[in-house]
Amino acid sequence: MSNKQDSKATYIFKKREFGIFVFIVVLLAIFGAIEPRFFRSDNLSAILSSVGILMVVGAGQTLVIVTRNIDLSVGSTLGLSAMVMGMVARSNPEFSTVGLILISMFVGGLCGLLNGLLVSYGKIPSIIATLGTLAIIRGAVFIVSDNVQIDPNDVPQAIIDLSTTSPIGIPWLLIFAFISITLVWYISSQTLLGKRIYAVGSNPEGAISRGLSFNRITILVFVFLGVLAGVGGVLYTARYATINPADVGRGLEFDVISAVVIGGTNIWWFWYRSWDCAWLPTNWNSFQWSYSRGCFTILESVRDRILNFIGGYCG
Repeated sequence: MSNKQDSKATYIFKKREFGIFVFIVVLLAIFGAIEPRFFRSDNLSAILSSVGILMVVGAGQTLVIVTRNIDLSVGSTLGLSAMVMGMVARSNPEFSTVGLILISMFVGGLCGLLNGLLVSYGKIPSIIATLGTLAIIRGAVFIVSDNVQIDPNDVPQAIIDLSTTSPIGIPWLLIFAFISITLVWYISSQTLLGKRIYAVGSNPEGAISRGLSFNRITILVFVFLGVLAGVGGVLYTARYATINPADVGRGLEFDVISAVVIGGTNIWWFWYRSWDCAWLPTNWNSFQWSYSRGCFTILESVRDRILNFIGGYCG
C-alpha cells in the first residue's frame, strides 16, 4: 500500500501542474513580503481586470502560434476596434450595446483577415507581415480618430458596466475571458478543425499532401484572433472608459505573446500579469517596471527546466 502511495506522490510531484502550483505559491509569498498591499482587494481586482483582456486575446494567439505563425499586431487591432466602436457610440448615443460589440469584433476580424491573406497567399513570414500591419493599423487608429480620444462621457454606461457587473455576480469581462479560453480549448482538443490546425502547425508539407488547405486554416486562425482582439477592444473600453489613440492597446503584443509562449497557454496568463500588478502600489518608474518584467520573463523561460530537474532528481 505504501509503495502505491509513494508512486502516486512521485507521479503528482513530476506533473508540470504541480510545479506550477508550487511556483505560484512562492511568487505570492515574495510579492506579499515585498509589497504587503499586493493582497489588497483593489489590487487583486486590478489583476483580474487586466488578466481578463489578456486571456481573451491570448486565447486567439494560441491557435495562431500552433500553426507556426505569430501576430504582432494584436495591440493595434485591439486599439482600432475600440476606437471605431467608441466613435460609433459617440456619434450615435442610442446605438445598441450588442451592435457596438459586433462592430468591434467585425473591425478586428477585418484586421485578422488582412494578416491571414498576407501570410497565406502573400507568402510573407508572419513576423514580418504582422510587424508591418502593426504600424499600418496603429496609423489607422490616428487617422480614423483624427487624433481625438474617446472620453468616458462618450462611452455608454452599458459598456462600462461590463467590467463590473453581470447577472451572476462575476463581471462580464471575466465571463468573456473564460468563454474565450473554453472555446479555444474545445476547438483545439475536441473538434476536427483543431486536429487540422495542429496538423498544419506540426507538419505543413504533410498536411498539404493530405489534402488540408494550409491557406484556409491560416486565414481562419488569424481572423479568429482578430475577432477576439475586437472583443478585447470592448473589454478595454469597459475597463478604462477612455480610448486614447496614442495608448490604446500599445505594447499588448508583448504581454500576449510572452504569456502564451512562456506560460504554455496555461494559467500563467494570470501570474505573468500579476507581476505587473504587484508593483502598482509602488512608486517604481517605467524603467524599473520594464526591467523587473524582463527579469521575470527570463526566470519564466528556465522554470520548466528547473522543475523537471527537481522532479527527475526526486523521482
